[in-house]
Amino acid sequence: SAYVDMSTTTASNLRERRAALAEESMVKPSIILDKSTYAESESITATFSVGSPSHPYYSSREAPSINLDYNYPQWSIGLFMRDADPQGGTLNPIVSVNFCGALGEECDANDRSFASYNDMSVTFGSEYSHLMEGRWPLEISSYGTGFDAYVLDGKGAAAIGPMEFYIQSENDEDAGAERARYPASKSSSSVKKSVVVDEKKVSQHQHNPVAARATANAAKASVEIVNANEPDEVPSEPSVQRAVQDTTETHVSSVSTLTSDKEEYEYDDPVTIDFSIPESEDVTFYKIGIFMRMAHPQGGALPPIRYLPLCPHGGHECTVANGFITGSVTFDHDPSMMPYEGPILGALDGEAQWPLDFYKYGTGYDVYVLDGSGDDVVGPIQYNLKSDE
Repeated sequence: SAYVDMSTTTASNLRERRAALAEESMVKPSIILDKSTYAESESITATFSVGSPSHPYYSSREAPSINLDYNYPQWSIGLFMRDADPQGGTLNPIVSVNFCGALGEECDANDRSFASYNDMSVTFGSEYSHLMEGRWPLEISSYGTGFDAYVLDGKGAAAIGPMEFYIQSENDEDAGAERARYPASKSSSSVKKSVVVDEKKVSQHQHNPVAARATANAAKASVEIVNANEPDEVPSEPSVQRAVQDTTETHVSSVSTLTSDKEEYEYDDPVTIDFSIPESEDVTFYKIGIFMRMAHPQGGALPPIRYLPLCPHGGHECTVANGFITGSVTFDHDPSMMPYEGPILGALDGEAQWPLDFYKYGTGYDVYVLDGSGDDVVGPIQYNLKSDE
């Protein structure tokens, strides 16, 4: 009978297994879309790889979040309005597909091996409505033309992304953009069609939330400046201290305005917002809300990080004249200095009401007038915090 050296066979198998694991660990976290521009009801296919949780990407400035759960069967691909940060899972995507939905019958709810979730694809489309959660199609009238795709962890926090794409009307001849030709594991870190880790830019260091937000929004100048050179976007006006005009749906065309007293503040400065709203509006439950830069209220789905009532105490702080309700709201750490002598609302447990922690929220903010449901009525206007960093 033949003699088999079991020790040699075992050692060889171990070497092969280690080599396979080493190869798998080098797979780059990535998300790629099949196109950069779509028609309004056109299907969208995303190809992605989660890579190894020990990959340098996840501890780098490029990673949009930290402390991911790595419960991969609960992960998903989510589509958001442009620059709408998932906020650690606080803001739900417009529509999403769960990893297990993408795998179908092959899904193992107990399989947490990252190697099982590389080079996968999901498709958003009417024929896949049984896999999708949320609203489809992405309607320009509701969400605009710019969107971001993320790989989300089981809590809804952004794990990989964002990947920018655009929606154009059915009549637009440019809707049929060129199909991307790069597989997820081999694509370079490149333009709008893919978000793939560039290992030259990845470094092992202490994660900085402000820097993470800045680098996660690819092609944006910084967390505190709106990039006016971004194609297909409306350039921002040079001064943040400006009126935002919004024509209200009344029988007579009216104009609402919102202005800030300064365009840039010191860290602990009070922030005063002046407003003017048509008298025909019922402002009983209106409020002024502060959001992170480019984080749209999403119809009330995303709460502001701080807010104050517009006209509290029966509206005595507001003035009605010439068909308009006017007044001001001041955010200050000293309530006695505010027209509304009450707490600033929206702070999470353990947070100071004011000033805002720019290590957590960044240095750029958007301000809206919100109605009782949290939907935006007027805005945004923008302001920045000075930072020595």
